[in-house]
Amino acid sequence: MDRVALGVADGLVERAVRRAAGRRGAEVVTVAAGPSGLGDQDSGPLVVVLDIEAPGVAADVAAWRDRWPETLVLGVASRPDRDRWLSAERAGFDRVVNRGAVGRALEELLTAGRGRRWFPVLADADAAGHLGLVARLGDSPVGPLAVYRVEGAMVCFVDRCPHAGRALAEGVLEGSVLTCPGHGSQFDLKSGARLRGPADEGIALWRLVLRQGRWCLPLGPTSSLAEFPAASAAGVPGDAGP
Repeated sequence: MDRVALGVADGLVERAVRRAAGRRGAEVVTVAAGPSGLGDQDSGPLVVVLDIEAPGVAADVAAWRDRWPETLVLGVASRPDRDRWLSAERAGFDRVVNRGAVGRALEELLTAGRGRRWFPVLADADAAGHLGLVARLGDSPVGPLAVYRVEGAMVCFVDRCPHAGRALAEGVLEGSVLTCPGHGSQFDLKSGARLRGPADEGIALWRLVLRQGRWCLPLGPTSSLAEFPAASAAGVPGDAGP
């Protein structure tokens, strides 16, 4: 039987979680916040529900991720706050909702099960109207990211030149060709291919996916990009799923 770990001390949230879990045949266990309350069990819960506003919640999310990387983390917020929700998702929450939507969100996660995760890079509203370089993100599961819109596609890559490590986002973009500001290596942002040295290899590109108003990076269940195609392949279509 699938389990849901509930780490939120809120009557409304608890009732919604128990109803949703019951409809999906899942057991609900209450925890203080971190995974230590479940003892030495080999398998973790399918979903853990936490309050994004609770003190020390970032450390709690990290502890769940370390103990059971495939457990999905659902965050509950008392009020809408786009920046705070985005920060929570970057800290490791798979999804953040307000108190009134927790039941539906939990059912969706229980239905989806373990699998692809999403790392939110930026809000669609912040990307609107931008061409070329859209954003730079200093911290992500794969390192510093540069986000570009190239011929309608939103792509990202680790912001380091494979030749000498210079930040590529500081270079010049002409069409889809990005020139490194360090030694002039050139890369095609439609495929990641190296067009000119001294770099002797191209760059890995990933196509971002628009989900619920956010441009997200698809990850595997253990925050790995290895399972998913780069932008040079067919790409990943946008969706509105959980």
